[in-house]
Amino acid sequence: MNKKMIFKAAFLVPVLLLASCVNLKKVNDYATNSTRSLNQFEELGYTFVKACNEVCQLEQLDKQQLREAECDCRNEQAADSMTSAIYSALKGYFEVISKISGK
Repeated sequence: MNKKMIFKAAFLVPVLLLASCVNLKKVNDYATNSTRSLNQFEELGYTFVKACNEVCQLEQLDKQQLREAECDCRNEQAADSMTSAIYSALKGYFEVISKISGK
């Protein structure tokens, strides 16, 4: 190794170590609050499929058709599935971060 590489390594390693130090209490607070917020999302109980069905019903009322119509909400079902997967991943991530960082 030449002297320039040794100097760069000697300078960069301490800088990286100092930059990676974080206050674990703040990380824990952030993760805990994020988990609480995600739980509130779960409590809403409103989905893309419900929205689709409501729009469909409103369209039927606008057309003055009071009979039950078949609504095509396949895209909304896919969106609900993706939202659920993202929600589960985020919730698991923040729960693990919270456990790792303390309490």
